[in-house]
Amino acid sequence: MSSVAAAGFFLLSGCDKQPGGQVVAVVGKEEVTLKELRAEARTQPDSSGPEVEAANAAALKKLIDRNVLADYARSEGLDRDPDYVERRRQFDQTLLAALAIRKLAGAPATPSDAEVEAFVADNPTLFGGRQQLDLEEIRIPRPSDAGVVSKLTALQSLDAIAARLQAQGIAFERGKAVLDTAAVDAEIGKQIVSLPDGEVFDITREGSTYFAIITGRRPAAADREAWKAAASQLLQRQRSGTAIEAEVARLRTAARIQYDTAYKPKTASS
Repeated sequence: MSSVAAAGFFLLSGCDKQPGGQVVAVVGKEEVTLKELRAEARTQPDSSGPEVEAANAAALKKLIDRNVLADYARSEGLDRDPDYVERRRQFDQTLLAALAIRKLAGAPATPSDAEVEAFVADNPTLFGGRQQLDLEEIRIPRPSDAGVVSKLTALQSLDAIAARLQAQGIAFERGKAVLDTAAVDAEIGKQIVSLPDGEVFDITREGSTYFAIITGRRPAAADREAWKAAASQLLQRQRSGTAIEAEVARLRTAARIQYDTAYKPKTASS
């Protein structure tokens, strides 16, 4: 076979992909699979109907547009851009780390009835002692200096905290809220419910710090029959988390890690 004929053969072979079976579309040389389509549309394999068809159609258009744009980017050499290379590396590492965590978590053993009962007894704010707390609160972006939070909490008055924030030019929001004790860590929940109404406390969640006082409280315990399943799931999650932390610590110890002097953690031994 001549070199020209061989080149033609390989070109045709590269374009020979056809939709069908698990392949719902072909964009250039890239296949769009049924699995990709369902993931993008968030539809189940056994689902059907007009809504599912509409979701699949919209998802397929999005996938095709994405492939077309990706082909264009490669043709323009954007896949060799340093920014792309770095972001691709970050994405790969994030995905691999997530897969590693899933593997390390495994399938923890189902807790015994005695373990579940002990867990329920040790964490009352999640079960029998669960409450809904009416709060008056002030919210600010989480300060980088933890000392700022402790000094503001020590003022023990939301009015005084608001005045201090205004004087320092720190933006804040003030309002009312309801806190379900089952929505926070059990130990934190215990500390909060033990406070008398009107005493200022602080809690930091999702990048924000809240200064709050309890203005009312009411029982919010779920049906006792639901406790066992919820407690079992929480116990399994805790055990998985503990196992993962231990394994990551072991992997860090085994890895050869070298730091620039300026970035070396104080606790690092290497």
